[in-house]
Amino acid sequence: MLVELLVLVLGIPVGLLLAWLCRDELAAGRKYLQWLLVGCVVVGVAFLFSDVWEFGLVLLFVAVLGGVSINKHLYDL
Repeated sequence: MLVELLVLVLGIPVGLLLAWLCRDELAAGRKYLQWLLVGCVVVGVAFLFSDVWEFGLVLLFVAVLGGVSINKHLYDL
């Protein structure tokens, strides 16, 4: 479980890199990225308590990427 959490934490630098590389896409699709973030968190937490908890970790990784990208974009304005 430690390796899975380490990979989840690695979403923070990857999210910062994606926010830097995709500045123009973040401005145009910010509303959709917020909905994707909420959906990934809700479904990811639900999958963590099921037999396919790995899928939940993937969704939470996507949520971390999206959250870091949104926050980085807000601070760059």
